[in-house]
Amino acid sequence: MKGTFASGGEEANHTAILSALVQLFPDFDRKGIRGLESQPTLYVSSQSHHSLLKAARFCGLGTDAVREVPVNEGFRMDVKALASHISKDRSAGSTPFMVVATGGTTNAGIVEPIAEIADVAADEGLWFHVNH
Repeated sequence: MKGTFASGGEEANHTAILSALVQLFPDFDRKGIRGLESQPTLYVSSQSHHSLLKAARFCGLGTDAVREVPVNEGFRMDVKALASHISKDRSAGSTPFMVVATGGTTNAGIVEPIAEIADVAADEGLWFHVNH
């Protein structure tokens, strides 16, 4: 298990995306986005903090690389929808690389099903980050 500490959520999200890119795309640190063969994609719930979109822009991915996964009636990420999005993106030629769960949303303090989301990330070989 690896981890880092950051001074705040925005820095933590930016660091997590960069860490995932370097880990899962070995040439990223030298060649950047231009060196990747396909569009990397990351997954967040529709209740995730807006700084994840900002971090995607800062990392050179653009906001189109961020897939917003619907939430259930309890405003928690729909884990089945997450798995479906990942499968569809792979079939379309994108390269899923990261899943972000929220451990307390800004608006309502909702905690997503972190263990279930972590299981999907592990099964798919994706970097897992908890935004809090």
